[in-house]
Amino acid sequence: MERSEPTPVMKFTASEHIRIVSDNGAYVMIFEPGQTRRVVKPLWSAAVRAGLVPADPDVKTPELPPEPEKPRKVGEDEKKAKLIEAAKELIAKQLPEDFTVTGKLRTASVKKLVDFDFTARDVQDAYDEALHEVRSSGNDDSELVESRSLSTE
Repeated sequence: MERSEPTPVMKFTASEHIRIVSDNGAYVMIFEPGQTRRVVKPLWSAAVRAGLVPADPDVKTPELPPEPEKPRKVGEDEKKAKLIEAAKELIAKQLPEDFTVTGKLRTASVKKLVDFDFTARDVQDAYDEALHEVRSSGNDDSELVESRSLSTE
């Protein structure tokens, strides 16, 4: 049986009580103030982000990956208006992959069009309002969307 390479480790020291978690959630470590511990490579970026200091001053600190961009904050009125516009756009496109088999709008499809946080309930409310606006404007192609999504079952 072949031996696999050992996971690289680096010693880090904490100045305060710190808990670190790997990006994939597989590793967790807790540090007490002043404690130095060996940290496996999957935790290095989390250790640096948390403020842990490499114990060996000659060791170069690992490069951090860029922070993911956080969704911007929007007011409730702006959120509602933008979600309704996104829902109208998806209704107009009439792509079956944007709708569930029951005819509801997919949250993932809306997420591709807006850059802020929202709930599934926000999407459903926006979809209901957009569908109402589309139907009352006389441009009612929504039955086609619903029938297409139901036909993909």
